[in-house]
Amino acid sequence: MVSTRAATVGPGSPASRATTARAADERNLLRAIAAGDSTLEIADRLHVSGRTVKRMTAALLRKLRVSSRAEAAALAGHAGLLAQ
Repeated sequence: MVSTRAATVGPGSPASRATTARAADERNLLRAIAAGDSTLEIADRLHVSGRTVKRMTAALLRKLRVSSRAEAAALAGHAGLLAQ
């Protein structure tokens, strides 16, 4: 008998693909922040609302343990996260 849990969280699983997509969204958001794009510019590029961008930005700042967009951009640049 195959475990249902093993089938839903392994490589190529829906959960794995969602995590990969989320990481890509965070990198795109971080690049846009570092480029100095406004909330509305980012929202337009990502095809989401300005409120969603603000929520995503707040979550990203918490994840990076920084308190501003400028700190996030500096950290990303220093860590080499902005390279394509």
